[in-house]
Parts: sequence; structure tokens; C-alpha cells
Amino acid sequence: MDRSLPAILVFIHLLLVSYSLSAVAIPPDSTIIAHQNDSPFSSTCASPYVVGVYSVNPITVKPYWREADSLFTHTVRWRKQTSETWSYITNVTSWSCLLADLEPDTGYEFQVKRQCELGGDSEFAPTTPYSFTTWACDVVTGLESSPGHDHATLSWPINTAGVTYTMRYRTVNSPDWTIGVSDFYIPNISAQIVSLTGLTNNTAYEWQVAIRCSPTSPLQAYSPSATFTTVCANTPQSFNSVNITYNSAHLRFDFTPDAPPILHIRPQGGTWQLDPTASYNYSNGFVSLTGLMANTVYEWKVATPCSATDVSAFGAVQSFTTLPCTNGILWQAASDVVHNTAKLRWNSNTGNSFVIQYKPQTGNTWVESGPLAGSVYSLTGLVNNTVYEWQVAEVCSPTQRSTFTSPTTFTTICPAPTDPRTGYPWYNGNTFYWTGISGATFEFDHRAQGATTWQQTTNIRQPYYSVTGIPSGGYEWRVRAVCSDSSRSAYAGPLSYSTICQTPTSWVSSVSSYAATLDWNQISFGSVYLPYLVQWRRANGQWQQADTVRNVLYTITNLMNTGVYEARVQLICSPIQSSEWSAVRSFTATCPDPKPTYELVNMITWRAILGASYQVQWRLKNTQDWQSSPVLNDLNSTKGVYDISWSPAGTYEWRVKTICNDGYESAYVAGFDITISGCSARVPAQFQLICSSSTSVRLDWWGTTSANTLYQVRWRAVGAVDWNYTSGSDSVVTTASDVGTYFMRPGIGNLSPGATYEWWVKPLCPNELTQFSYAGRFFTPNTPPVITPNVICVGSAGAQLGWDHRRCSIEKEPVELQWRPTDALAWNTVESFTSNVYALTGLTPDTNYEYRIRWLGGSNPSSNQYSVPVSFTTHPSSSPALLVSRADNQNFTSRTVSWLGCTNCSTGYELRYREVGTTPWQTAPVAPNRNWAYLTALTELSTYEIQIRVICADAPPTDYGPSTTFTVGSAGSQCKLADGICHYAITATEATLQWRGIGPFELRWRVGGTSTWTTVVLYGDVPIYKLLGLANNTTYEWQVRTLCSGQRGFSNSDHFRTICNAPFQLRLVARTPTSVTLRWSPYGYNSFAVQWRERGQTNWQTALPVTTSTVTLRGLKSSTVYEWRVQTDCSGESSPTHTPIATFVTEPCGNEIFSLKDGVWNDPSVWSCNRVPVASDVVQIRHSLTLPANSLIEVYAIGYDMGGQLRLDVNSRLLVHKR
Repeated sequence: MDRSLPAILVFIHLLLVSYSLSAVAIPPDSTIIAHQNDSPFSSTCASPYVVGVYSVNPITVKPYWREADSLFTHTVRWRKQTSETWSYITNVTSWSCLLADLEPDTGYEFQVKRQCELGGDSEFAPTTPYSFTTWACDVVTGLESSPGHDHATLSWPINTAGVTYTMRYRTVNSPDWTIGVSDFYIPNISAQIVSLTGLTNNTAYEWQVAIRCSPTSPLQAYSPSATFTTVCANTPQSFNSVNITYNSAHLRFDFTPDAPPILHIRPQGGTWQLDPTASYNYSNGFVSLTGLMANTVYEWKVATPCSATDVSAFGAVQSFTTLPCTNGILWQAASDVVHNTAKLRWNSNTGNSFVIQYKPQTGNTWVESGPLAGSVYSLTGLVNNTVYEWQVAEVCSPTQRSTFTSPTTFTTICPAPTDPRTGYPWYNGNTFYWTGISGATFEFDHRAQGATTWQQTTNIRQPYYSVTGIPSGGYEWRVRAVCSDSSRSAYAGPLSYSTICQTPTSWVSSVSSYAATLDWNQISFGSVYLPYLVQWRRANGQWQQADTVRNVLYTITNLMNTGVYEARVQLICSPIQSSEWSAVRSFTATCPDPKPTYELVNMITWRAILGASYQVQWRLKNTQDWQSSPVLNDLNSTKGVYDISWSPAGTYEWRVKTICNDGYESAYVAGFDITISGCSARVPAQFQLICSSSTSVRLDWWGTTSANTLYQVRWRAVGAVDWNYTSGSDSVVTTASDVGTYFMRPGIGNLSPGATYEWWVKPLCPNELTQFSYAGRFFTPNTPPVITPNVICVGSAGAQLGWDHRRCSIEKEPVELQWRPTDALAWNTVESFTSNVYALTGLTPDTNYEYRIRWLGGSNPSSNQYSVPVSFTTHPSSSPALLVSRADNQNFTSRTVSWLGCTNCSTGYELRYREVGTTPWQTAPVAPNRNWAYLTALTELSTYEIQIRVICADAPPTDYGPSTTFTVGSAGSQCKLADGICHYAITATEATLQWRGIGPFELRWRVGGTSTWTTVVLYGDVPIYKLLGLANNTTYEWQVRTLCSGQRGFSNSDHFRTICNAPFQLRLVARTPTSVTLRWSPYGYNSFAVQWRERGQTNWQTALPVTTSTVTLRGLKSSTVYEWRVQTDCSGESSPTHTPIATFVTEPCGNEIFSLKDGVWNDPSVWSCNRVPVASDVVQIRHSLTLPANSLIEVYAIGYDMGGQLRLDVNSRLLVHKR
């Protein structure tokens, strides 16, 4: 290689600078060699600029200089000013260095030169060496001390660094010194501090310091002695007395938790004592005294304890005076005054207890009650029509009370009921209400308007009364209170009202060629729902009448297409009383056109009617062929929706038609054009971390502009190489609200506590290969979550404990529980478990307990803190664990009774019940560990009482708890109507029916247009039933009702049409270069035929039967577009159409390739990528392959599975680049 060019470049550079050259050799590697003899060689590189020295000490100093470039190296030399010999330091790369081993108080000089970049050195600078003098090593002075009672802090100024000191001390007049510190190094110039401990209180000490200037120099003379005396100082200052009441005060002065003061207090002139009631508030700097005497002068003083035996002198005596016990009542009043009781109320902000006195105003003797903790007191046993007076005093201590307030008065009276009001009028009665009066019953009077005699009802205990069974007309009523046999109030009223049998208001909806629904407003009387009559006819024909209807709508079926009909409804108030017929409503039976709408992105939407089916067609604009949806026959809404967002990008036109249940169809109605963006464009607009815990996380995204899109997520720890991916069923479909959510649960996300991760999202598109988009980062915390403990329920021997400890709702993290009686020292521990509920057993009745929880996650679980303890008290063993008993409304002859309780016995509870006023109890079975029972065969309009007790196999039963009552309704009042009927999953032979209600139920169905019903009785409370064995392409009607003696009749009719339908919502859920996994939504079927082909091909490949709604196709070509469709196998009936044709594209084939079958090497169909391997491929042999004769094959690497082999024919060779 020619190396002359670098030498020439160096030479040219030298010509640009003034040099005196002689015999300079430039070797081939262009390294410049400095001249080695005394021939003149004068480099003109500049000398450093010498600034001076710093850090001057007795034995060290730092010279420093400045340069134009920090890359230069230097040589430094120095000597004593009296010496001829220099000392050198070479290769100094900074602008300073350390000169060491100098002598104190000695003059030195130094120079520095640069080592030039092209060889040689600059001149030493400065020309006259820079001079300096090291510091002298002097005797230490300026000793200072700060003593305590058993310690002292000693300090002295440091005049120099790099030296060591020795300090010694002793008690004054002691002959022996103690070395405190010896030869300790001072790295810089600052005040030196030494702490002495273990000293004796009230003792004088002296101390000295000596300096050693270098490790080899002798110790200098000790400094003159300095002295200090240990003392326990009285530190509290700034005394003050504040917040003084009649029995408490706050004393303020300066103190710290490290030296809590000693407080002595006494009544003035009394004996000093240490106050045991003092409470020290260190954060706010005061001492709280309680339990003081009112109107008393107290003296107090404070000392500081320095140790267990050392206490300072007490400070100056301070004093304060407590307030007198005064009456702080702000107001007083009597309320709720009736004939024999009154409630007394007053208000005070002192926090004291109280004493009340009362008497008849004409009496002489006060009756006293107290002390009372609250400010409300109820008087009982008073005399009617009597004036009473009363007064209140405050109680400051057992021996001190304030004066009484001035007496106020009230008068007992039997008050009249207030706020009388009439309920909503019934057809044959009404309910009347008023405000109740404590301890009183009521007399209710009622009569027809114009009558002279009242009909009276007595001994009414509730503030309401109902009158039923009266004819239509006008009436009036009044009510008064009965406080005692001899005391009655004035009447409230009379008030007037009228009964009425109201005419319904009706309208017609959901009209088709087969059916129409007549709706009307609900007319009810309290909880009584009356029946209706519905009539309809073809115009000018005979009226047809339905059975009695207890609903507010009725579906008229089996209509004639294009026929004109009329309908009306009437309310039946009683067997002899009905309302007028409603206005006649006319309608024409026709299969209506759907009404297209534009409500959802990438969705076909229209307004629908109940009971009809629909079919949708769509196509790319300016193309010929329509794609058809399945028959949409399970709509239970008036809004039709069909999703075509999976279609390729483009603008689509669409149309929809109605298919009525009698076979008539409307014409297709065109909708609004829909533009579908490419799937790859559906990148979310926003990403968000919803929550995270140590090993799980929830990630959300939205703004994709399209719902029902499949997404794939990948994530990895920041800095890691390998990704984690969602795949197949783990991939995420955005919801109808355009939101995607992915949960990484423990064991799935491979997450570690205390780590930061990055995550990316991409749409999984059937027809496009998409890229991941960066979504953000998330952190898995290694810190404890906030734990909120609570007590779920408490029994006599156990308790259910719960807590919320989940940082993210998708994960339960391990916890540890501790519990104990509140007066115990040791905790009982329940070690690691993941439930957020725990049952404690074996507890002692009527005992106070506490428990606490701590998280066991993170890298160091033992360091996690416990939650604040939560307390609870077990019930006495003589009472049950019953907290509340309640009854819910069901059918009027049965009732579910439930309660809140807590028992850990395997048997649990026993319930008994009876009609109020009867003697025998009946026992209802209660399943183990269950908090409810089902009562049957109850009597209408009867009131029952129930009681509950705890039953344990290893202990006697507890006593029954207090009674809870409920009243059974009358026929028709509580027998709930089955409503909310709908149908779904309609196939050729099956249909699933659903409704709302409380069982048992009676369900019936029939073929549309026939009169014969098929009936089934369903026991239990599950409002769902599946019809089997139906006929294909047939219209059915069905109804349901609740079975009870007062049942309200069958529900309105629902109708549907069976059909062998094609699946819908075709999706790609996973793919590789040679395979895809496809999924679809079935209409209740489990057998399908799947067909696929390359785009442009004519013949389909078929997989039959496929018994799930997912299939994986293998052996495909990479980077190839395929078409596919699905047909339902309906047990001998074929679906009328396939699904619309969908497409997908396989992944491109990478450089990893494997065999698919036995065969010849150069057959593309043998290989996973449908091509022959090339030199850059990594090949895996899984089958028996042959390399043809005279072949030369190159691959990057090759591997073999079990059973895989490669046979080479004559003169064939395989070249593997990586072995």
C-alpha cells in the first residue's frame, strides 16, 4: 500500500508553520519523531499561560494554567527557590496537578510547558519561574465547646488541609489525659467538630489539640487548654396558657419529643403533683390538661429530663384560672306534644351533660332527670290538657352544675290528624292518607255525598285507610285521632272524591301484512290491574273479540295482506261495570317498506317493526353483483342493524327489504351510500392505561372510526428484544361503542413487578397486511396497593371479613390477615391467600376483636405495612346472628324471606312463621349457609310474623330473634305479569324464547293462523325456554303467563318465522404465510360447510362438516388473496344462501421454510411457502424428501424434526452456509 500521501500532507502542514528543521525522519505510518540531539529544533507551539497556585498547604500545592485546547499534555517542573535541581511531572493532561511532599513554610517555584501536537515542546512558562511559599504548621488556637449533661461537642478552626490532628481531654485537676481522637485526617479547610459522650453531669473538663503537618513530621505542641462544664439545661421556653375551660386547659411551651418535659401542677397553695392527665401534642407544641375543677387558680412548672437520673431545675412557676361552670344553653323547645308524651329539645356547644326538671305549672315539686348525655329527652306518662313547665342546667362535674334556664311551657293535647289527602280514584273505592300521631289510633268516617249518616271505622292503627266495593258516585270522608278512651281530637275534613271507570286511550303500532299491535295506556288502581276487552274486525265486518287481556297491548295476527282493519279496547272495572269503548283505530295490513337511516359508521341501519324479518344487499358502487345478508329474523327492536365494516375499502350502495311472517315481502328500499375506509386505516386515535398492578394491566384504545374490528396487541419490557403477542381468541374486537380493551392477567402477560413496558396495537385486517402503532408505556408497580378493610357480618362465634385490595379489577393479589381480641398483645396470623373475603371461626361471644391486612406482593413482601386495624364485636351467645329480616314482593300466595346475618355453622339458620294472632308456629326449611327461605300456601290479606335463630351442630340453638311482619296481598294485586318477551337464535327447527317475570310459568305456542295451542308448565324462576322440533319456513306465535291464583292472564303474543339461515360476521382471527384461522357467528347451529379458493379461480375447495364456528385452513400460498364463504348444515335442509363472499390475504413468506409432505426437493407444493428454498432460507425437514440427481442446492441453515430425512440422488449436492 502506498503510504507517501500522508507524509506529503504532514510536510505541507509543516511548511505552514515556522520551524527550524534538521534531519527529521517521517516513517511510513506518518508518525513524527522528535529530534533526539542538540541540533536546533524550535517548535513555535504556544506555551501555556500560567495563572498561579491554589490549595496551598504546608506540604502540598496545586499549580494551574490555561490553554486554548483541553487536548494538550504538559510537563511541570518545580524546585526550592534555593535549589538548582528541578523535579518533573510529565504527561499532565489537565490544566493543574498536585505537588506533594513539600516542606512547610518554604519558598518554591515552578514552570510548565506544552507537548506540541506535531512533535517537540513549547518553552517552559513563565520565563521567570512562578514563586510561592507553603504555609507554616502552627499551634492550634480558637478552641470552642458546646456541652450537654453527658456529652460535649468540641470544635476548632482549620487553617490548612492535608494534615492530621490529635485531641485529648480530662477532668479538671486530673493528672491523666484521655485521647479523644488521634491523627485523624482533615481533607479540606473547615471547622473541625469532635463529639465526646459518656461524660459525667455537672463536671468540669479541659481539652487540648495538637497538629501533625505530614505523616513523617513530628506532632506539634498541644494547644493551650480549653474548658467546659456538663450541665442538664432547662430547655422549655415561651410559656403560655390557652383554650381554658371550666375543666381543661392547653399549656404551651417549647419542647421536643426527644426531651418530653416533666410537668408539675397544683391548685394554688396546694401540693405539687405530676399530672397524670397531661397529653403531649408534639406536632402542635402544647400539653392538654383535663379533669380540672371549675373556677380554680392552678399553678404549674416544667423541668427537662436529660436522662433517667438527670433532671434540670424547674422553671419559673406559671398560673391560670379555670372558668366557672356556666349555663350555655342557646335555646330550648318542646315538640311532638300529644296527650301523654312530649319531646324536649335544647342546644348547647359546651359538650357537657345536662339535668332537666319539669312539673305541672300549678304544681310545687320538680321532677328531675339526669345527667343526660344528649340534648333530647322524651317525657311520658303526662296528663292530657295540662300545662307543664320545664328547665335545663349543665353538669360540669359530679359536684358542679350551672344554674337552670328560665322555665318554658307546653300543653298536652290530643291533636287532630294533619295533611289529609285522597289517593288516585278507583272504579270502586279509594285509599285515604293523613299524618300519624304517636300513641294514637284513628276513627274514619265515610258516606255518599248528600247522605246524612256517617259509616264509621274505629281502632285504625296506621295513618291510612282503604274503602272498596262501593258503587260509582261522589263520596266524602273525615278522620280524627283517639288518644285515650276519654280523649279524642277534632276532625280533619271532610274531603270529597268520586269513583270512575276510565276509558283507555289506544293506538296501533308494528303493522305488517300478518299482524298489528293495539296499544293503550295503563289504568290501575293502586296495585290492582284490571282486565281489558279487545275487539277488531275487517272494515264493515263482524267484531272479533280476544280473551280477557291483562296487558296494555294486544297483537292481532292472521291478517290478510292489503286488508283494512279496525280495533278498539274497553276497561272492565267489575262484572257489572265497564268503561266506554276507546275510539276506533283503523289500519291497513301490508308488508311495510323499511326506512333506511344513517346512524352508525360502516353499518347498514334502518327502522324496523317488531315481528318482521329483513334482508340486506350491498355492492361496491358501479359494480353489478349484489351480496346478500342472511334473513335477519331475530330482531327484537325497532332499529335494524347489519355490519359490513369487514368489507374491503370503498364506497358501497345498499338496500333492504321487509319479509313478513306470512311470506309477503316489500320491495327493496335503497339506503344511503356507505364509505368504508381500509382496515389498515383503522388505527386507534387514542390509547390509555386504565389500571395496573404488579402482574396485570388493562389497556384501552378508541377512535378507530369503526366498531367490531379485530386488533392485535404486542408488548415487551423496555430494552428487551422479544415481543409478546395476542393471537387467535386472545385478540381483541372493539365494542359497538368503538372501544378496544385488553386485559393482561397473571400468567398471560408475562409481566414482572416494578418494570416498565411498551405496547403497540394494530388492526388485524383480512385483506391487508398492517403495521403496529406505538401506543405508549405502562409500569407494573412494586408498591403496596391501598387496602380498605371492612366487616361484612358478625355472629356470636364468627365473622365474615372483607377488603378491597385490587389495584386493577382483573387481578386478586395475595394478602396476609392478622386478628386478635382488642385487649390481647399477640396477633393470630392467616398467611398468604388471594380471596378478598375471609371467615373467622371459633370466636368468643360478646367480645371485642380487631383485624388488619397487608399486601404480600412486590419484591420484598415482608417490608409491606399492615392496614389500620378495624374493630368488631361478636354477638352475645343468647341472641341470633340476625341483623335484619325482610320480605320481597312475589306472588300473593308465596313469599321469599331474606335476612342479613353471619354464622359459620354448617347447619346455619332456622326460620319459623305464623299468622299474627294465632298460636302455632310453622317451621320453614333453610338450606345450609343460606340467608333466605321460600314460604308458600299463604293466605290472602293476612299478616304474618317471622323469627330466625342460629342452629349449630356443636352447640345449643340460640334464642329466636325479634319478629318481623309482612302482609300478603289480594288476588290480582301482586301476581306479576310476565312481560319483556322476545325471541332469538331462530333456526329451521328451533327457537329460544325469553321474558321477564317470577315463576312458575305457563308457556303456549302455535302455528300462525291456527287455533290449537301447545302448552308447557315451567317450574322455577328461569324465564327462558327453547322450542325444539319446529317446522322450517313456518310462522309461530307464543305467549306466557305467571301461574298464581290471581294471575293476570297471558302476555301479548310474539311471533317469528323459522328458517335455515346462513351465518354472519365472518372474521379472520389469525394467519401465517400458509394458514389462516377463520371465525363466524352462527344462528344457533353447530354444523357448517366452509368453502375457499384463490381469487380469480372458479372451483371451490370445501371443508364439511365443520362442527364449530371456527376453522383453520392450511397449505395456502403466501402473499395470496383468497375468497371464502360458509353455509349452514340444517339437518337435511340447506340454508337458502351462502354467506356473502369474504376475502383474506396470507402473510408474506419469510426466510424460514419447512416441509409439508413427503416428496421431491424442487416441488414447490412440498414447502410451506409454496416455493423451493433459496440460499438465504433456514430450512426445517419434517418429512422424507429426495434431492434429484445432478442437483446443487444452497441454503443458509438446515434442521431435522423427528422422522425427517433427506436422500441425495447420484451426483447431487447440498451446500449449507451455516453449520
